[in-house]
Amino acid sequence: MMKKEIITIGLCMIFVSMILGCSFLGGGSKNETKLTVEQGIGVVGTLNVDELNPGLDGYISLTVRNNLGGESASKVYVSLDNVEPFKIFECGAFHNVSSEIRDCTGEFSLDKYLPYRSHGESKMFPGQELQFYWRLRAPSKTEISNIALRHPIYYDLEYDYRTTFTQNIIFMSQQEVLRRRQAGETYQVEGEASSGAGELRVTGATQQPVTYQFMNPSDITTTESEFPFSLSYAVTNEGKGLPLSDVVVLVELPRGKFDSAKKDIVADNETMSQYGWMKFKDMESEGTNCSTGSGEKNCSTWIQETYGNEFNSLFGTAITEDRLLVKIVKRTDFINEFSLYLPLKLVAGDRTSGMTALKNLQIPIQIYGFKMHNMYRYFTEGSSEIAVFPVRV
Repeated sequence: MMKKEIITIGLCMIFVSMILGCSFLGGGSKNETKLTVEQGIGVVGTLNVDELNPGLDGYISLTVRNNLGGESASKVYVSLDNVEPFKIFECGAFHNVSSEIRDCTGEFSLDKYLPYRSHGESKMFPGQELQFYWRLRAPSKTEISNIALRHPIYYDLEYDYRTTFTQNIIFMSQQEVLRRRQAGETYQVEGEASSGAGELRVTGATQQPVTYQFMNPSDITTTESEFPFSLSYAVTNEGKGLPLSDVVVLVELPRGKFDSAKKDIVADNETMSQYGWMKFKDMESEGTNCSTGSGEKNCSTWIQETYGNEFNSLFGTAITEDRLLVKIVKRTDFINEFSLYLPLKLVAGDRTSGMTALKNLQIPIQIYGFKMHNMYRYFTEGSSEIAVFPVRV
């Protein structure tokens, strides 16, 4: 009879645990944090720390998630700080963590040759979650004078990340603007824009519609002149940390809408260079260097390493067709935000492209899609405490 009562009580406790979301295994329930759109990679919940007794072992862990609405991250490193007088157990022994380097492979792909207080993973995909953990040994009761110890411990998280901002820019002929005004119709229209998750948030600042005027609107036998215009953007750090590196800005110019073999939108090299822009091909040949947040590296190499196998599929065609532009924004040139100005032109073209085609085909409105990619290394940090309670008999 007693055995049946014990089983019944046990089942009730399990049922209550499932309903309330409680845990009877120590450490309490986990307060999970949802990532916001301003986070590329974020810490889920807080640093999870076991309460320890003097001289005994426990675990400290940090759960890190890549935002499902973001892009892949690379070279993800998580480190603890202010660990001593605690020791970390790994590679079959306990270690002082101030300077000792790991002499075994480790749990994660980049662990080898890192300090014992650090873990590293080469890549995290959108929506992927990793738990980084360390086994700790508390100081003895003699070392803490046999009184309770509450020890602050810190962590930092850094990673290479990238974001994509897509915006449709509406071009409208002056004739169409006048017609709409006279008819009482809306002419102040703006194309849609979208952005994935990430700490550096892009806002389009281009005045729309971009209004162009034909030289000879009624003469379809003449070739129109090129039409200069510009794009403007604002980039703001809305994350909880700061960029460690320069910011690489890549802009894909759209292909021609009428004939895919031609380009409607082009960039004037001389004017473009005044604002720090260059074609990706030129940057490769010039061997431009970037500050990566962990040293100097050739920009082209750093970009291709960060995008990995995706680089050619994303940018191969744009590079071949000279439609990929790049600008390096130095870390020392901004604190929380910076602005971008990109001078471009709509080509004169012919009956199948550019301004001439817009006139000859009597197209009053045209929409071109532009993509901006930002790439950077980001740093965030946080803290918690470890509690050590002497055993009282």
